[in-house]
Amino acid sequence: MLMAVNYIHSAGIVHRDIKPRNWVYEADGLTVKLIDFGFSVKGYLCGDAGLQGCMGTLGYLAPEVVQCALSSVSDYTSKCDIWSLGIVFLELLTGQPAFHRDPGQCEGYTEEVILREIQEVTQEGIKALLRKAPDSAGPFLSRLLTKDPARRPTAREALDDPYLARARSELLWPPRALPVDTVLNCFRSHYRASKTSRAWMLAVARSPTYLPWEDFCALRDTFKMFDARGLSGTVNLEIFLSVVVAAHVAQEQQPLEEDEASPSVMESMDEGRVRKMWEAVCGEQESLSYCEFLAMLLPPIEEVFQDVDCSPSSSRHTQTGPGPDTVPFFSLEVPRQLERQWNPSMPVSSFLPLLEGRSLGQWTGLLKEVVPIFHQDTKVLAVVRAMNQGHQRWVIVRYDSGRHAFFDYMDINRKLLQMSNTKRDIVSGNNPSDVMLRVISMSVGSLANCSGHSAYFPASDQTPLSEILHRISDRAAKQDAVPVRRVPIVDSFGEVVHVFSCSDFLKLALVFEGPSAVLKSRAAQTFDRRSTILQVSVQNEGALLQALRIMDSEHLTICPATSREFSGDLGGAVASNVVSVSDLKWVVSSGHFEILDQTVSDFIAWRNAAASANLGQILRQQHLSRFNVVSVHSRSSLHMLAQRLLSSKLQRIFLSSDEIARIVGIVSSRDILLEVLDQIL
Repeated sequence: MLMAVNYIHSAGIVHRDIKPRNWVYEADGLTVKLIDFGFSVKGYLCGDAGLQGCMGTLGYLAPEVVQCALSSVSDYTSKCDIWSLGIVFLELLTGQPAFHRDPGQCEGYTEEVILREIQEVTQEGIKALLRKAPDSAGPFLSRLLTKDPARRPTAREALDDPYLARARSELLWPPRALPVDTVLNCFRSHYRASKTSRAWMLAVARSPTYLPWEDFCALRDTFKMFDARGLSGTVNLEIFLSVVVAAHVAQEQQPLEEDEASPSVMESMDEGRVRKMWEAVCGEQESLSYCEFLAMLLPPIEEVFQDVDCSPSSSRHTQTGPGPDTVPFFSLEVPRQLERQWNPSMPVSSFLPLLEGRSLGQWTGLLKEVVPIFHQDTKVLAVVRAMNQGHQRWVIVRYDSGRHAFFDYMDINRKLLQMSNTKRDIVSGNNPSDVMLRVISMSVGSLANCSGHSAYFPASDQTPLSEILHRISDRAAKQDAVPVRRVPIVDSFGEVVHVFSCSDFLKLALVFEGPSAVLKSRAAQTFDRRSTILQVSVQNEGALLQALRIMDSEHLTICPATSREFSGDLGGAVASNVVSVSDLKWVVSSGHFEILDQTVSDFIAWRNAAASANLGQILRQQHLSRFNVVSVHSRSSLHMLAQRLLSSKLQRIFLSSDEIARIVGIVSSRDILLEVLDQIL
């Protein structure tokens, strides 16, 4: 209650009608809110003259407010709310109102008596009132009920009273608050979001009923954890740093559980980096309000917006998801030394700022903090939970020998299928659900890249971009070699500063005139696979394990769910839904391994129910519902295809045909790279 009064006073607002009826409980029965600001006023509007007018409820008026009713030269300040709050506290502790008289035959006479008692009250009279209160609360209440407003404490000063020490300590680490490393990850995700997404998340934060109640309480308790250091209702940089440092110290003193992933954010906590991250997110803004802080904590959503330059004046416009006949625009600012021509022989470090949407002078190096690296002995379950929380499709595994490897959901799928197909498992009757239980208890080092989905071949940041693209295209590799789908870029210190992928190639290709012209000259019809699309599809009533086998054998991360009777003989496929290899994260995180024994349609129904119970997935689904299946007409160019891939943030999209109204292909950014590589180099 004091925190609420302190917050409005810090905003220059005086309530002037604080009483028990103007405090209400929230649904949890723990949170109280101050209501009814009908008598409130902005204190600064009165200048140095102070407030005038006898406003409030009889029995809770401060002596100086009563004096204003008798003298036109009297005034008062926000300290009147402190007196009223003290009277409310006294009533709560004793169960009786401090100033009360049963109405007699003349109601006006009764009111006059109460007003006179308040005006003429002495410190001895106040001590008499406090005799009914607990002894421990006496000094605290006595301060609040000091008759002289000049000696009466402010709300902020009252919050530091020894009587409230225990309550203050309980605010420091609320049990429902998010871990500090999660908060830092949320800030980084917010930093990378577009202006449109930031505005959308702020709107969600201002509408708490939009969120599941438990999730909202967790976000609010996280704000309380930070606000407990200043109790101002806002969070500034110094308070933010103090909480991060305190959490880091506490974590160093607490050993990790055997199957717990080491949170890389807190292990590498550096005050300078945290300060730089805060400045990148908040700019010149000194502090974050309650709603602004909650907006930072909202789970990251798949970014479908791009802040683009639509005119030479650099006016920023954004566009929501594309409709059937619209094309999302993708644009990045080109540094001056790269404006003239496309030169892939330049070092890849020259292009990295473009991938973060900055000019070279703005390159901050923050990206290295978001490359997740796990030790080889970390359990698969812990890694998947971390990936799910961070919405990552892959991570890097570090071995004691010094080598590294990629780990993604394709590896879990491969190991699941391998162990399900062994003679021992078949004889013992083990089904996929039993096998998955064993898989997640294994070390991540035993699974990393067992699918052969992407080899780990790092390159220096001085490596020419053309060499990086050749490495990803894998043109010179042997037929049985493991493909390279992403290349870790390391700086002179050996630290991974970026992982270059085929999506990064598309971002660069859309910036420069040369590659853009090549993409515009090639038709998406190139990827029409209508005669074979059913071979990489699964029937709705088929076994989920069949979908997992298709994705493993075809090196695909998605598999459309279809019905042959709807597809007909025209070629192509009518897809009713999609199964993704990343759906395994829901199975692992929930522990409902028995769903692996079900049909595709049963699994999809279960997945939707599991996702709807997760706050982050709710937000992403509502924001990205149109991208459940993204289709591009086959008459479109590869340029449009690249734009749709980037704007959807999907690994692959479906190619549709107008003439048969069917899905006729599945296209990835790597497919586009392989198609145009020779021309752009």
